[in-house]
Amino acid sequence: MAQAQVHILEAGGTRFGLCSTPTVLYKHFHKEAHAEALVAHGGIRIGTLYEFRHTDDWDPARADGGEGEFTFTVVSEQPELVTRDNAPWFLRPVLEALGTPIASHGGNLSTVATHPDTYLYCSSAVTTQQTRARYGEFVVRIADVPGFFRALTAHLFDDLGAIAADPHGYAAPCLYLDRAIRLGTAFTPLAEPPLAMLKPTRWRDDQEVRALWHPRVPAPRLKPLCTVHGALAHFCERVRWHRDPA
Repeated sequence: MAQAQVHILEAGGTRFGLCSTPTVLYKHFHKEAHAEALVAHGGIRIGTLYEFRHTDDWDPARADGGEGEFTFTVVSEQPELVTRDNAPWFLRPVLEALGTPIASHGGNLSTVATHPDTYLYCSSAVTTQQTRARYGEFVVRIADVPGFFRALTAHLFDDLGAIAADPHGYAAPCLYLDRAIRLGTAFTPLAEPPLAMLKPTRWRDDQEVRALWHPRVPAPRLKPLCTVHGALAHFCERVRWHRDPA
């Protein structure tokens, strides 16, 4: 697996990371007015991770009841005692809630790791007939990705006071994989996956890229941010396709 390329931007009073982010991104809109708002005067909507769990509010491509979640199921093949001191990261909340050790053997021990709600801005590394059919035929090219996210992050932090400085935000391609795993022992070495960046494999061709910012004030469920920042328009341009780009 290729090593991630990380570039840290200074963005006003905070920073923003680009993690193997493409040099050009595409934002799709179902309404032309929304595309025009971005390229004309920097009108933008920043969504949240949890809003996409509400499947009744979105089309099938955007609605995802499992956003930010990963299910771990342990079926211990040998008797093992899981305590607060030796529990792996994904079982630690369970042990802390129970207050007693778990003697695991044979039966299923399941837990769902959940990413806290965060601000998201979703785009794609490509624009194709498929992405335009799913996410909207009106397309904006973000031609200067570092400039765009530097300006946007500074606006969210300095002007709106909406995002945290630590941990700072970042953008990265989504990972397309199953969001569940079955383990034969609770002590299988596992690194914590980037829960907010995981998507079902059926959407792999979309090549989604997400920008994520933690809120300055955490909340059980955040509200999307609709704002205008003229500087963003300098990094964007409309794209009109009569055929798929080469």
